[in-house]
Amino acid sequence: MTYTYTWATPGTYTWTAPNISSLTQLILVGGGGGGKGGRSTPDGNGGSGGNAATQSILNYLSITPGSTYTIIVGSGGAGGSGGAWGGWGVDGSTGGSTSFGTTSVAGGTGGTTYTGQNGGTGANGYGSAVSGGHGGSGDPTCGGHGTGAAGGTGYGAGGGGGGCGGHYTVNCQAGYGGTGAGGYVSISYSAEYMILGVVI
Repeated sequence: MTYTYTWATPGTYTWTAPNISSLTQLILVGGGGGGKGGRSTPDGNGGSGGNAATQSILNYLSITPGSTYTIIVGSGGAGGSGGAWGGWGVDGSTGGSTSFGTTSVAGGTGGTTYTGQNGGTGANGYGSAVSGGHGGSGDPTCGGHGTGAAGGTGYGAGGGGGGCGGHYTVNCQAGYGGTGAGGYVSISYSAEYMILGVVI
């Protein structure tokens, strides 16, 4: 029999190892990067989507029986605000790192570039259970405003980029970048390593 435990909400946790000497598998995914906000200029552009976090899948990782391990699930990076009145969009923030004991992976970096009129889609992460946040659209009352993009799919996915404020005026609010998806931790171990409380 295989036992699996998962942590999918950003935060800090502890886990005490049973009488086993190794995990059959450890999965770590950092928090995704936030999308960049769009800019509000006559030739405005949408912001790029956030980047996906680092993923790590380790098999047969040695641990110490009875020891308590700290688990940190990284948060998704915040999306950048959109520019207004001729302003430039703000870069997305980097997602938080995720760790199990001393083993860790980095979060995804935020969007830092501009796309076309509309925002750029966030990069995909691990699995499909969650998604990065959707970027906001530019002011719809302004001609040539851009549409915000969707975030990527999966844990650690990037947030979508924000749309531009408008191509024909500087007096329009551009869209904000979406928040990156949070990280993920999964540990698995087999009962085959436990017989009458004795590690084999």
